[in-house]
Amino acid sequence: NLRIEWVTRNYLAAESARCAKKSLFGGEDAVTSCLEQPPIEFQSECAQCWTQDILCTRAYCAFIYLQSQLINTVGNFNVKEGTITSAVCEEAHCELEDGPGSGRMGFVECSGATRRRMNIVSSIERPEWQQCLTVDVNYTELFGPCCERPRDFYEAAPKWQELDEMGLVW
Repeated sequence: NLRIEWVTRNYLAAESARCAKKSLFGGEDAVTSCLEQPPIEFQSECAQCWTQDILCTRAYCAFIYLQSQLINTVGNFNVKEGTITSAVCEEAHCELEDGPGSGRMGFVECSGATRRRMNIVSSIERPEWQQCLTVDVNYTELFGPCCERPRDFYEAAPKWQELDEMGLVW
C-alpha cells in the first residue's frame, strides 16, 4: 500500500471523501469496499484503517462537513493554522490513539505509513513543518513515474505487478 500512497497522492483525498459518503447509506462495509476498488485499490487491512478513520471523522466532524456543504468548501483539504476544515478536525480527533491502554488505535498507528510520514506532498496542502523532512526517498525511482490513476502504475513499473501476482505484500 506504500505505492498506493504515492500513486494516488493527487486524488486520494477527493476519492476517499467520495467513499466516505457511502457510509451514510451503505455503512462500514460500503466504505471499505469503495476503498478497495479503483481508483484507490487499497488492500483489505489498509482499507479497514481508512474506513475507521472515515467513521471517526463522521462522528466528530459531521457539523464541519455540513457547514462546508453550505458554503461550498467541502473540497477544501487545507491544513493550515487558523483554518477549520474537516481535515483539521480529523487530525485533532482521529489520527492519534486515545491513549495507552484505551484499546482504540488511531489512524496513524493503524495505517503505520501516512503520506506526511513518508514525506509525500499530496493534494492536501500542509505547512512544510508538518512533513517528515528526514525521509529522503526518491519515490519515482522506487515505484516508477506515475500516475493519474492506480492502474497506470502497473504500466510504469511491471516488476511490482509481478510481486503482487506472487502474493508478496510489502
